[in-house]
Amino acid sequence: MVDGLLFAIAAGLAWTGIAAVCSHVARKGLDIVDFQLVFGTVIMLGAWGYCDWGAIVSGPVPELGTLAVNMISAGVVGGVGMLAIVWAMRMGHQSITWTVSQSSMVVPFIAGLVIWGDPARPAGAIGVAAVLAALVLLGLSRRGANHKDNNGRLAVWLVLVAMTFILWGVQQTLCSLPSRWEGWSDVGRMRLALHRTGSFILMVLITALRRRIPDRACIGPSLLAGFLGIIGGVTLFAAIDAMAEADRIGLVFPLCISTCVAGFALYSRLWLKEKLAAAGTIGLAMSLAGILLIGLDSCRLL
Repeated sequence: MVDGLLFAIAAGLAWTGIAAVCSHVARKGLDIVDFQLVFGTVIMLGAWGYCDWGAIVSGPVPELGTLAVNMISAGVVGGVGMLAIVWAMRMGHQSITWTVSQSSMVVPFIAGLVIWGDPARPAGAIGVAAVLAALVLLGLSRRGANHKDNNGRLAVWLVLVAMTFILWGVQQTLCSLPSRWEGWSDVGRMRLALHRTGSFILMVLITALRRRIPDRACIGPSLLAGFLGIIGGVTLFAAIDAMAEADRIGLVFPLCISTCVAGFALYSRLWLKEKLAAAGTIGLAMSLAGILLIGLDSCRLL
């Protein structure tokens, strides 16, 4: 179980690096679509390389058609969310923006309760309440931040972070669906590859409609983010496999996300010199606590 925890933390640190690259793209005003196109291409190629091609060729892959539609759809939804968050980072406090977006893991938790009748337990309910309260506090903290044209920018920022929160929540819900299919197993390890293909298709279509060649200035950050994305994906699945043996798989995503949120908050404070008001600090702490409570609840540890 210890190795699973370490892999989960490593994945969270890789995601922290991706957040830092997204921050760089936002601050430098680089083209968001160009960045996403190259970044997504690198991760997609790495994801298809990660597949178990022996199992795919020997087949059959259970529910392949349904799996492809589900995961590609998740990739498209997540790709739109990624565009929205980088745009939001240009307009608001980046640590607050990233924390709100990562708090979207409450969406699949609530969907499990409402749609699939997952059992409701006190720890999970407290975790969801903590995250929702944190969103309010983080929003209030952002409102008080010192930005030019604060009222107008705040309205747009709120729309963008709300979009990201919802879209990434839907993405996570779609990604979790195959695990609920009776008798299904991830033969060939195709979920990540299909998911990244969905995002890639979206960016190719947008690029074709824009009729422009991607900006070369985006290549460096995109390759770095893609490399970190491959590391994050490999360590994430290693964590899932290790924690599955200990029947603690529900801890993987909360631990990854909380590591990522805390890591980017430190980056924001130490490198970007962003300051959090009291409401923002409390909101950040409540969000982390709520995410971990949801993970502990899913493992029935509380």
